[in-house]
Amino acid sequence: MTLILPLLRCPDHYELENKSKVTALEALVISLCRLRYPNRLCDLVEVFGRSSSMLSRISNIFLKDVQERSCNILQLLSSEYIDCSELANAVRRATPLANCIGFLDGTVRPIARPSNDQEAVYNGHKRTHALKYQSLMLANGIIIIDGPFEGRRHDSFLLRESGLMQRLRELPLSHDGSRYLVYGDPAYALQQQVICPYPTVNITQEQQLFNENMSKVRQSVEYGFGKVLQNFSFVDYKKNQKLFLQALGPQYLCAVLFTNIHTCMYGSTMNTLLKSQSPSVNMYQIGRASCRERV
Repeated sequence: MTLILPLLRCPDHYELENKSKVTALEALVISLCRLRYPNRLCDLVEVFGRSSSMLSRISNIFLKDVQERSCNILQLLSSEYIDCSELANAVRRATPLANCIGFLDGTVRPIARPSNDQEAVYNGHKRTHALKYQSLMLANGIIIIDGPFEGRRHDSFLLRESGLMQRLRELPLSHDGSRYLVYGDPAYALQQQVICPYPTVNITQEQQLFNENMSKVRQSVEYGFGKVLQNFSFVDYKKNQKLFLQALGPQYLCAVLFTNIHTCMYGSTMNTLLKSQSPSVNMYQIGRASCRERV
């Protein structure tokens, strides 16, 4: 816990609406217990000695603050922050694709049916009300995420609105003078820096082999996204994901942030699959410096 707090750059204390104060360490522990498992607030009363309403306030104010302080880190793609050539080499060892640094996907997080604006968050493909996020799994196991977006939005809309293409174009060129790219599923249109599988109709044997090789790696990437839900299953508990009663965006984004920190400390399936090295937690210090330079 004492290692995580300096990375989050939180204040020493938080002051709630009723003027009561709570330390950052207590707020972190309460929030982690809240996200770790779909506990009811009343179940945590005996653990922390605070009322359900206080626990809710503490968790919400802490997660919102962490999300605001770390949103740039979760979206940052910078040569000072990541080693693109190392990521591309890791992907190249496992796939036939050169200069690829990660795998792009739209993440659908189901929520309870809201009382208002149901059509805006209804995802027809999954047949559920949801919020969507755009997730880029880098070859070192770190997740770059944008969102939340309305559940009805298509993945191509998320890509356009997130500004990820511009961030990719700002990366330096590779050793052979070409740009780095990402690999996505067929939902994305083929673009200069987004590679998709070949259509399944009238393709050559080499193209089919390419699709099969990339599919094996891409399916394994889903385990990386699943790590967020494995470690913080509260964000996967649909019945308690209430849009207008909880800070759903900060909850999931903070879960991704904490998962990235866990990957820095202990690694992930991506490191095993691609034989890559997870970054150190100092990466977040470097990332914050890069964010300040951009601002």
